[in-house]
Amino acid sequence: MANEVFSWPEGNLYLYPSGNVSALQAYVQDVRIGVSWTWQKTVRGQTGTFASRSQFTLSALDVTVNIGQLYSTANMWRAAASATAYNVKLELTQEGELDQTAVFLVESAVFQSLTLEGGEGQLFKHSLSMIAADISASGT
Repeated sequence: MANEVFSWPEGNLYLYPSGNVSALQAYVQDVRIGVSWTWQKTVRGQTGTFASRSQFTLSALDVTVNIGQLYSTANMWRAAASATAYNVKLELTQEGELDQTAVFLVESAVFQSLTLEGGEGQLFKHSLSMIAADISASGT
């Protein structure tokens, strides 16, 4: 077991309305971010290769954020109940042989779901799902 490497995505979540300073809202684990693109294909003319006659135009970008375990205060419930779009900053770490950090900024995200779970002898934890229209990322 001494040579075994354990790693898991964990980090911090910052939640803030547009233009405000970010404030730490939660410690997160089991993070999943998905991005899907919808393209409009246009084919022009009859001559040339199919590739040279085809043009793709981005018509939609959808971002989903799912967090399996989120440890937070009642502020998360107030944010979800406000029906407000938030900017979400996720600072995630991957620990192991090569420690890595990734930062994702999800812009104008809205809550789809927020769940509270508790058990005897355990901390209360939340899970959440959000959707947004844009994302940027950086990391080391």
